[in-house]
Amino acid sequence: MRTRATLAAVAATVVTSATLTAQDAARSIKMRNWEFKWEVVKIGFVSFTIVKTHDALYTSLSNVFEKGIRLTPQQAASVALLLRDTDKQLQVLRKASEKTDTTAEEEVQVAEDTEVCYVYEPKQGGHVSVMEKTSPSLFSGNTLRLSVTKAEAIAEKMADAVELCKMVDAKIMPND
Repeated sequence: MRTRATLAAVAATVVTSATLTAQDAARSIKMRNWEFKWEVVKIGFVSFTIVKTHDALYTSLSNVFEKGIRLTPQQAASVALLLRDTDKQLQVLRKASEKTDTTAEEEVQVAEDTEVCYVYEPKQGGHVSVMEKTSPSLFSGNTLRLSVTKAEAIAEKMADAVELCKMVDAKIMPND
C-alpha cells in the first residue's frame, strides 16, 4: 500500500515539473506572423469574419467561391446599415423598374474603395452587391452578390463590427 502511495507522489511530482517546464517554455516563445480568424456568422456560403494578425485588425465579407472583401470595422458597420435596408431599397427600385420595364440600380459609396449596389431586374428580381475597387476608375476588384435574406441576416452581426473588433483586439494578445 505504501509503495503505491509513494509511486503516486513521485508521478505527481514528475507531471507537475513537466507542466511547469512546458509553461516556462511557452512564455519564452515569441510569436511572429500569426493570424486569428473568428467567423462571426455564416449564412449559406456567405460569412462575416473578424481577422487579427500580428500587424492588423480587419473584417472580411466573403463566400466560398470568391475572394473576400476586406473592410475596416467602421466600413463593415456602414455596409451593415445599408444591407439592413436591402428590402426597402429594392422595393423602391422595383417600382421604378416596373414603370420602364428596365433594370434599375442604385449605388452607394461607403468608402473610397467600397460600394454597395442595389439592383432590380424585371425578370430576375433584386439583389445587392458589395464591391471593392482596386483602381480609381473601375470596380475591377472583388464583388460579393447577396440575396435580400442573406444581406439582411449578415447585416445583423456586421452592425456590431466595431465593438466585436475591440473585443477581439483586447482578448487576442500573443506575447510580443
